Amino acid sequence: RAYRHGLDWLERVIETPDTWDARVQGEAMLHYRYGAVSLMLGDTRVGERALHIALDVASDCGLPTTEARAHLEFGRYHMEGGRPRLANAHLSQAMTLATLEDEPDLHREVLEMRAVFAHQQGNTDESMTLWRQALELTKNDPAATVRALIGLANGHLRAGDITEAATLLGRARLEARRAGDRIAEGRVLNNLGLVHVFNDEYDEALDAFRQALH
Repeated sequence: RAYRHGLDWLERVIETPDTWDARVQGEAMLHYRYGAVSLMLGDTRVGERALHIALDVASDCGLPTTEARAHLEFGRYHMEGGRPRLANAHLSQAMTLATLEDEPDLHREVLEMRAVFAHQQGNTDESMTLWRQALELTKNDPAATVRALIGLANGHLRAGDITEAATLLGRARLEARRAGDRIAEGRVLNNLGLVHVFNDEYDEALDAFRQALH
């Protein structure tokens, strides 16, 4: 609702040469955020329309960061909706734009989403390469570090390298604890439970799954 109010307010602002830059930047960003939230809440019609407007404005006015984020959101939406060709197109465009910008966080977010997409498509080697690149950009962000380590662990788990998967998840759990992020630690514990299942350690798996829920 706040983003919708912001867009309504922008429409009432008198357009002048002095306000044009701020207006278009605000319009692109508000449409992007309004679209992303709408898709998250399941209002796909409104979400798609808002993101398309954000893309149009950002592209026409030379706002590559907002354009990249809109492509990233579309990529996530199509990936979760089972439309891999559209997801790949948007994620590829997001990567191209993010590479041109000096914004490590944006670049990392795109790498993460492309890694998830590659894993989903069964491209384990590509996914792990992307997760390693994302890990290099985590800096002092424990949550991002945990995501990258879990992603790498999942790749090793799929490849049958249980020992390396367990090692990576152990590192991820330490990072989650250091950050005081109980949700992230729960995700790690859930994956550790899967490692125990692969090792036929069912009591340990059950204990890890229980810890993940608390």
